[in-house]
Amino acid sequence: MVSTSKRHFFRKHKRTNRNPFFMKKPKDSLHRLVVAMSPAEKRYFKVHFGQSEGSVLTELFDIVNGLKEYDEAIVKKRLGKQGGRHLKVYKVQLTELLLKTLTLFHSKKNIGSKIRIGLEEVDILMDKELYDLAAERLDKLKKLCETYQEYPFLIEIINRDLRLNHIQYEKIGASQMPLYEALRTCLTHLQEQLDYAEAANNLLDINRARSMSTYTAEDIAYCQQLLDSPLLKKNTEPTSLRARLARNTLFTFLYSIIGDEARSLRYRERSVLLFRQNQAYAQYHSFDFLNTLRNLLNSYLKSHQFVEAEYLIKEAIAFADKHALYREQLVYFHYARLVSAYHQNRFDFIINELEPHLVEQLARYHIQYDRIGMIIWLYLAITHIIQNDHRQAQQYLRQLEEAPEELRTYFQPFFTIVAFISHYTSDEHILLSNLLKPRLRQAAKQKTELPFYAHILRFFKKLIDQPFQADQLAQQFILQLEKMEKDALVGMFYYFRLENWLLALANRRTLTEEMLAEHKKT
Repeated sequence: MVSTSKRHFFRKHKRTNRNPFFMKKPKDSLHRLVVAMSPAEKRYFKVHFGQSEGSVLTELFDIVNGLKEYDEAIVKKRLGKQGGRHLKVYKVQLTELLLKTLTLFHSKKNIGSKIRIGLEEVDILMDKELYDLAAERLDKLKKLCETYQEYPFLIEIINRDLRLNHIQYEKIGASQMPLYEALRTCLTHLQEQLDYAEAANNLLDINRARSMSTYTAEDIAYCQQLLDSPLLKKNTEPTSLRARLARNTLFTFLYSIIGDEARSLRYRERSVLLFRQNQAYAQYHSFDFLNTLRNLLNSYLKSHQFVEAEYLIKEAIAFADKHALYREQLVYFHYARLVSAYHQNRFDFIINELEPHLVEQLARYHIQYDRIGMIIWLYLAITHIIQNDHRQAQQYLRQLEEAPEELRTYFQPFFTIVAFISHYTSDEHILLSNLLKPRLRQAAKQKTELPFYAHILRFFKKLIDQPFQADQLAQQFILQLEKMEKDALVGMFYYFRLENWLLALANRRTLTEEMLAEHKKT
């Protein structure tokens, strides 16, 4: 059930028919940058880059920093006539100054920064003809790059080493072959990684193109050809950690498309294990580690391994929380918790615990109208349908109207089906009948690539026309569904367990009762 405070919240805002969490926020790059800065970063700016009292840039920073929501009219008014007239220029200047501040504040705080700044320092030492100091600095950078397998930077270091060998008098006559061998090793590691990553990307493109529909015979043949290729016939794994991770990813996609989910899962687990065994590498490549955890998590959820999924979610949240740069990734792990709870029929937990948190996270990171946002709205809408809160369900379904055109086109048929289920279940049959008419005409005119959509629209029409035969109509439709040509919508229909709505009609039960009965049976 929805809590009293939550009901009051939505009642308060029902006139606008918009939840304020979903309101589009103005996107001002300067304001977003200032808001993203930590208190320590802001203090660093004021101490080291804050200009004299009355400086326009310092004043602009204080004004923007004090705004919860960006309002250009307020900024212009507080800056005064002269400052407001050139606000656009001042905003650009302040943005550049803040980026310079952040660069220096974070310099040498992570390995990438240490290497980049270290290379600049080497170049300065070489320009000053302090070659011995430059050589010492290069040796330290080389060890750092080898530890974290930063081969692109290692190539730059070796090239500087070659220059130093030419310049330094005491090294004249010494063979440079070891440096060229090291250079070739770097290139070999990079080539291995590229070969595996490129092949994996081809499979990812196939996966995206098919969405939830069935893979074609050509897809399977391509995977088999890849398995027989020299790239994968090698029994030995590459020595580079990055190449091994790329190889695991390739096998993950390959076996998933072929249909060998057990092997696909095994390679996902291998990748996670590689990161766990190389903690320093995982800390440095934190985004890649989180992405690897997400891939494994998807497999656990797909196979309903909810206990394993929960352990992984906790690990990911604990890791991401220590890396502010990637806290946005937490949305995907909270979403995984939503999927897990949904498939375990923990609907009260979703509404009272997960829903407020997810809505806030989507708004905070401005991804409520991305693909992940659309899927979360669907889960929440269907959950509210199960709980008989159809007003809130319809509010979530309306979020599709704000999505980019590409997502609207992709999700519109399924959002329509879910909306129609809500209207029918809540006895809004007249409204459903009115909404059906134009969609039936449109489906009749167009040769749709989604035959299931046309079939289910006609099914809704029969339900409206023959209200006392709903159970028989549902039984007939279930039989038709089993013989129906599969398309992406059928996959989504089963993915969200909406076949239980048909079974509920056929068995003269509520959707909640059917969900619980199906879960108990499983």
